Amino acid sequence: MRILKTLFLSGLLQFAFNSWAQNTVTDSTATVVSYWYKNDITNLQLTKTKEKYEDGQLISTNSSKTLIEVKVLNASKDSYTIEWKYKQISVPLQDQNPMVLKLLKLSEGLEVVFKTDELGTFIELVNWKSIQKFINKSIDEMAKSINSTEFESALKKVKSIYSTRESIENIAIKDIQLYHSLYGGEYKLNEELSFQSLLPNVLGGEPFPSLFKLKMTELRPDSNYCKIETTQEIDGQKLSKEINKWVENVSDGESKNSKKPKLNLEDFSEFEIDLLTGWLTLARNQRVVVSENIKVVEILELKKF
Repeated sequence: MRILKTLFLSGLLQFAFNSWAQNTVTDSTATVVSYWYKNDITNLQLTKTKEKYEDGQLISTNSSKTLIEVKVLNASKDSYTIEWKYKQISVPLQDQNPMVLKLLKLSEGLEVVFKTDELGTFIELVNWKSIQKFINKSIDEMAKSINSTEFESALKKVKSIYSTRESIENIAIKDIQLYHSLYGGEYKLNEELSFQSLLPNVLGGEPFPSLFKLKMTELRPDSNYCKIETTQEIDGQKLSKEINKWVENVSDGESKNSKKPKLNLEDFSEFEIDLLTGWLTLARNQRVVVSENIKVVEILELKKF
């Protein structure tokens, strides 16, 4: 979600805030700015859902819920240090694939420490080395469960994707990036902002052209509430080319002569913000990937409780 930070520059606040600045709200505009103190805590429920359709018919679904504690470890005039701790994880009985459940349980107790600027915009992971170790451990567990030399070789190449802090920030902490993607912006009710942009390619190739749109659809100043919606569509031709190239590389060229499917990817996100405190009460992303007669819908939702 780091790309959103760049996309919001046109709406960036034109005046300075310190760590204890409040959001500015009028009848038609609102700023989204953090308003936190050291040791402030909020609790979120993370829900992940994945649905797969073939020829319009639902053929598989799985989901999980995770309780997250978000704590402000430090608040200074120009930054926050935040701990994002994954606590209890639950999976519906019908979705309890032993391998998936085991991997999910590995993340219970995982702590992600990161920094934002004074407005709440994500800056960087602090303990990215620890996150990298966790990812590698998860990949190793997958390799053990499959017990295939060929599959193990492919997973080693997957590991290489997570070799830098930047790649881990772009791939492994989507929930955090989603949650912090709106901070530092000033938004006007019913005004749609549209951007042509380039998304970083975590597979190592050229960036993906995309069209991004944003609109604040609701604003209730009396209750310090606003709702913002975004959409993003990635160039399908470029996406297909880069992913098929990567798959071919991971499979050591075995898929070189196989049919290369065309992919289309669209994101829709919605956010609800408590403008008094600066905490989001809802951040929800729905990603739809279509390839010929197959459609995959992935939903990531963070809800304050």
